[in-house]
Amino acid sequence: MTKHVAVELLPLEVFRRSRRRGGHDLIFGIASQILQMGSGLIILPIVIATLAPHEVGFWYVFMTIQSMVYLLDFGFVPTISRNFNYIFAGADVIHSDRLPTQTKQGLVNLSLLQGLLTSSRNVYRLMALAVGLGLGTIGSLYINKLVQDSPPIANIWLDWGFFGAALVFHTYYQWQISVLTGADRIRETYEVAIVSRGFQVVVSIIGLAIVPSVTTLVVAYVLSALVMRLHLYFCMRDILRRVKTVPHLNFAAQLDLFMTLWTNTWRQGVVLMSFFLIGRFNVLVIAAYLGVVASGQFSIAAQALLAITGVAHVLANNAYPKIVNAKVHADFQRVKKLLSAGAVFMWTAYICGAICLIALGPFLISLLKDSTALPTTQVLLLMAFAGFVESNLQLFCHVITADNKVPFLWAYIISGTLITAGNILAGQFGMPLEAFVLIQICVQLCYNAWRWPLMALHDSHLRLHEIPRLSVRGLRSLLSSS
Repeated sequence: MTKHVAVELLPLEVFRRSRRRGGHDLIFGIASQILQMGSGLIILPIVIATLAPHEVGFWYVFMTIQSMVYLLDFGFVPTISRNFNYIFAGADVIHSDRLPTQTKQGLVNLSLLQGLLTSSRNVYRLMALAVGLGLGTIGSLYINKLVQDSPPIANIWLDWGFFGAALVFHTYYQWQISVLTGADRIRETYEVAIVSRGFQVVVSIIGLAIVPSVTTLVVAYVLSALVMRLHLYFCMRDILRRVKTVPHLNFAAQLDLFMTLWTNTWRQGVVLMSFFLIGRFNVLVIAAYLGVVASGQFSIAAQALLAITGVAHVLANNAYPKIVNAKVHADFQRVKKLLSAGAVFMWTAYICGAICLIALGPFLISLLKDSTALPTTQVLLLMAFAGFVESNLQLFCHVITADNKVPFLWAYIISGTLITAGNILAGQFGMPLEAFVLIQICVQLCYNAWRWPLMALHDSHLRLHEIPRLSVRGLRSLLSSS
């Protein structure tokens, strides 16, 4: 437990931006997720048209490694932003394993806010260092194996170096996304993604038309990371200005706050690494055993499903800070409405998106280039079902963590280990693509797929049959919120 005497209290509205929200936030969220999760798909036509199949495969291996790091980011961002949620909900005390019990609704403890800002920076410094070490060692060894087993690509090691540096840079500055999310300034996080990813897409398309190479795609990504940093500076400066004059906590208090923050942060980080082993590691195994061309085909489908998942979670992401606030103040009726709206929107959007991918995806890809294709319809169906299971789990596990607990840690570690071992064995025995997806589905259905959604419903006092009715009320509440 971390307790701080309030040096100064400010009204919550001081930290809120005055602007229209509701339905506009949903539109911004969808656009953000399309660009953030689907930027690789948007540039896919020109990538396929201008690069050789082995170059396409290499680029999507880069994208898979990027998604691994982003999953780590997404694990830390909700955990740290949740603690900012507690502060902006009026907390004077932050616990490592439960909700705050002492709150001053509508007031922000600046001493606690300033301390958490410092601690979050330190957490992300450690994470950026870990990412850099991982990319420089294990990542480089993996890329070296692929280079030896595929046709030569010009400047591939230079590309890898700049790509890794940009990933480390991106990782560190996610602490500012955590702050904005915790302050319920979700729209600004969407704007950051739209501007930076949009810039990357434009530069990639123009660049590939002039110089078709993997290097062009890497340069576009590096520049987008710099644009992200610039935009975050303008989003964060009012918050940083408010705490600039607040005295820093002494070393003991700051260390106590850091350890409180770290308790669930490392757990969530391990869960997200397990999530990567469950849903993304098979791309790397396929590349190692079946080649980068097969991996490229599988990765394109995985990237499409990731984009669909991102869009499907927009409403739930908008609702999450409000769910945390409602749980702090024990307003379970509001929790039920918000969770129901997020769940129904996610289910509907994901199923519609997956149907479109399976029905139209292979045909659209075939129009671009004869040498590149999606996996078979059978594999796509299995991937879509596996993606739905993971998307559903992601939603309900996220809600469980609103109570400042991570009870699914060991379940995810065990599942990730089993699926990883199964994928490697499947590669060793030369099994087809279907086997990699079936391994994931079977392991998850044994426990995780049903255990954690049921816990989330129980903890939220929500029954399954109530979801359709309450989802309508929750949607109205989100679209009309101000």
